[in-house]
Amino acid sequence: MRNSPFFGLILRETRLPLDMPGAFMFEWDAMMNRNSRFFAVLLLAAASLAQAAKQQSAGEAASLLDRIAAYLNSATLQSSPSAAAVAAVRAGNPTSKGENLDQRLLNQAALLRSLILGPAPTKADRRALRTVYSALGVSQWVQAAEAAPASEAGKEALTRIQQWAVAGHPSLTKQTRDYLSGAGRRPAGRQGVTVKGLVAAGWGSYCRAITPALSRQAPPAIEGRSFDAQTAKLDEALRGLESAWTNKKLPPAESVRAHLLAGDAYASLSKAPLKAVAAAQSRLAKFNERVPARAAAPGAQAQGIPPFVARNIYMEAAPSVVFILCSGNGGSAEIGSGSIIDSRHVLTNAHVVIQSSTGEPWPTVRVYYKPARMTGDPGRDLRDPSVARVVSYDRTLDLAILEPQSIPADRQPLGLGDPSQVQIGERVAAIGQPEQGGLWTLTTGIVSTVIADLGGVRGKAAFQTDASINRGNSGGPLLDASAHIIGVNTAMAREGAGGLAITAVNFAIRSDVVQRWLADQGLQIAYTNPSAAPPASPAAPENLVVAKAPPQASPAPAASAPGAPLHAVSAPREMVTQSRPYDPQAVIRQQIAAMEQMGDEMRREIQQRFGQ
Repeated sequence: MRNSPFFGLILRETRLPLDMPGAFMFEWDAMMNRNSRFFAVLLLAAASLAQAAKQQSAGEAASLLDRIAAYLNSATLQSSPSAAAVAAVRAGNPTSKGENLDQRLLNQAALLRSLILGPAPTKADRRALRTVYSALGVSQWVQAAEAAPASEAGKEALTRIQQWAVAGHPSLTKQTRDYLSGAGRRPAGRQGVTVKGLVAAGWGSYCRAITPALSRQAPPAIEGRSFDAQTAKLDEALRGLESAWTNKKLPPAESVRAHLLAGDAYASLSKAPLKAVAAAQSRLAKFNERVPARAAAPGAQAQGIPPFVARNIYMEAAPSVVFILCSGNGGSAEIGSGSIIDSRHVLTNAHVVIQSSTGEPWPTVRVYYKPARMTGDPGRDLRDPSVARVVSYDRTLDLAILEPQSIPADRQPLGLGDPSQVQIGERVAAIGQPEQGGLWTLTTGIVSTVIADLGGVRGKAAFQTDASINRGNSGGPLLDASAHIIGVNTAMAREGAGGLAITAVNFAIRSDVVQRWLADQGLQIAYTNPSAAPPASPAAPENLVVAKAPPQASPAPAASAPGAPLHAVSAPREMVTQSRPYDPQAVIRQQIAAMEQMGDEMRREIQQRFGQ
């Protein structure tokens, strides 16, 4: 009976292997011999339905991607003015008990994704990730529905929320379900949903229930593994949407549409395959396997140029990289990174320490030094900050000098490397505090090309690199193999002219620009010979001349460089961190609260001493 057309049809539709176990074949023969074709029809129907569901999911995802592409390429979006070159830290929605719930969900998603890409993924990991993505979709829909409840997009978002609420979610309380479905009581005159109302209805409890602490840690990344094509395309679409509302000053209607589409993308991710696949080996990789590695360039060892070893660079440079937290009135804040360049000063970006709204330095600037032993807990690793003053800054070049009240004596200044010795394709490293990453994170990549006038600013030479740089890396160093600063990380391109997302295009102000600007401020710092040991800290001048800030704001990052040469083949990028992902808003709240508590304690002590 194995020659039956039913058998062949089932094999084709279910993708079962031809060499199935004998027990199955025996059962098939027995079933067909008993003329029990009814069961075969049921099996075929079930297989057909499963295949149809997969095809429907893929078709829906393709349609959604087309809608997102049309939105990102729309004339309205393209004509929207750009926001600041590097976005400041923003508050997240929704928030419960001081916790950014979206960030909690994103952190859990990142961990689950790393487990799925690891050596031993489980079905439970995918189920948990689908649940998290589903909740992220609801959050985006609520933000869209609240912003414009009477608009077409707002109504669409509300419909999706109600459909989601009644679909059945085990950890969702009746109060939250009733609120989202419309069965719950709402203030008079309001028929929609709000972020505040969602949190009051118990959304925080649901988010915590679906993001439990996992006993497994994120495994090391397996080279060449990535997510399936559908998942990867949805990831890119979400990055494009986030870039739209982050880097563009969108009209309210377009912002609502972006959040609606983001909710749809997260919902589509909750149905995507979420499977790890092995990247196809490139012809170059196959060629390199057959051809022995060439010897180092003649004279390289004689010149003492060290090999690129990421761990050595990190051990040498990380203690001299600082975490910068700027705060103002009303809870606004900005974070960034910086480098110790002598016994008294820290180099960073102007946009980190200068408020874009006022053009003046932030009222309070604190510098945190890397602890000798990282715990991975920002609350424990960010201790004993030093208050710093902004000595000098230039918003056009996006450079600034800080003078902390104290710099630990054991912190050696980072030397400046000669950028003229840096070649395209040379490996580089960046150290900083990337948002959604760990504190004092090391990432590596290559120098992709050289930009003569970054952002159209004459003389603002920069290196373009594919080393991962995100918000929080601003002001940190781009380092060569000798752990010398060859650039100051300043900007990242995230959206092209067509509204499509851009990845691995980041910029660092070259060290020759930095050196000339420092000299204008009274700091003479020579290049460090790659073969020499780190020099002693140069004597700092007693008084620095404060540079006046130019009237214009920091330029937006360039999306591309006209006439740029062909990029070298990228070396594998690495990310090394001793911290778990941190929430910038949580760090800001925690550190500001600690400073306020310290101030209260000092006032009480003074009152006790003087009997007040």
